[in-house]
Amino acid sequence: MLTGISLTCFAATYGITFLLELARVFLHVAVRLSIVVGIALAGIVAHTIYLTIRLMDGIQDGAPLASWYEWCLLAAWIVVVAYVVLAIRRPRNSIGLFILPIVLGLVALAYTFRNTQPFTHDQATQYWGMLHGILLLLGTVAVLLGFMSGILYLAQSYRLKRRLPPSREVRLPSLEWLQQANSRALLTSSLLLVGGVIAGIGLNLVRRNGAAVVIPWGDPIIWSSVVMAGWLTIVTLLNALYKPVQKGRKIACLTVANFAFLLFALAATLGRHASNDPPESNMQRSSSKRCVLHDDAGSLNVNHASLLEKPPIA
Repeated sequence: MLTGISLTCFAATYGITFLLELARVFLHVAVRLSIVVGIALAGIVAHTIYLTIRLMDGIQDGAPLASWYEWCLLAAWIVVVAYVVLAIRRPRNSIGLFILPIVLGLVALAYTFRNTQPFTHDQATQYWGMLHGILLLLGTVAVLLGFMSGILYLAQSYRLKRRLPPSREVRLPSLEWLQQANSRALLTSSLLLVGGVIAGIGLNLVRRNGAAVVIPWGDPIIWSSVVMAGWLTIVTLLNALYKPVQKGRKIACLTVANFAFLLFALAATLGRHASNDPPESNMQRSSSKRCVLHDDAGSLNVNHASLLEKPPIA
């Protein structure tokens, strides 16, 4: 039953969602936002099932999600999920009029790539590796910026509660500005780092089907990244759906907690590399030792033979 889901299913659902958004704004049709979001969620479910089937087929063939067709559909899935989150957070804004055309455009672009050849193994490894590195780099920068804005918010809040006079040398931004900066840094860092972790998993799947060295799934790098991605997903959902978290000290504490989780993941990664030497270097050292012992034994044999052949002293 699930294998009957095609690109047309979720593309038509996104088209209906866009038409409802148009009707709400220009025709002033009384359509509840919950209905629009519900239809979009139905499309996301069908879209997710379709990508999952493609992923499973790609794992069997040795190239999971390794074509421009699948990458366009994956980008469309990310954008439509962002639309649903923003529509729930900003129900009075007409966000769908600007985001849904991008989704439909990505689906149409994927349709044009439907008959193209998938990436080769080297190309898939290169593309997934570049995506993994870029997302993690940008996500780390966003976490650091959020951490600094969270610390500034807590410092400014402490000063105002204690009614301390402002410093003439150091002037801090207002709490309203810092709250917006915390919220944006939290959402941006979470999306980037979760995307980086997913890209890393895709990279490991591609490497597993080739000759490249893979990281075991039980490695500290893998499970620490998965734990961090799970935490960031929970934080993003809380920030989007639970209004008390969106204000005040709570969101500042969440940005500081994100920084702590990032340090935890980095510590697990560095600890793994520090405790385990590369197997190639061990093999090289052992082989070099065997060569030295062999040469020493050979030199001893030669010296012993030369003593035996030396004529006796008269």
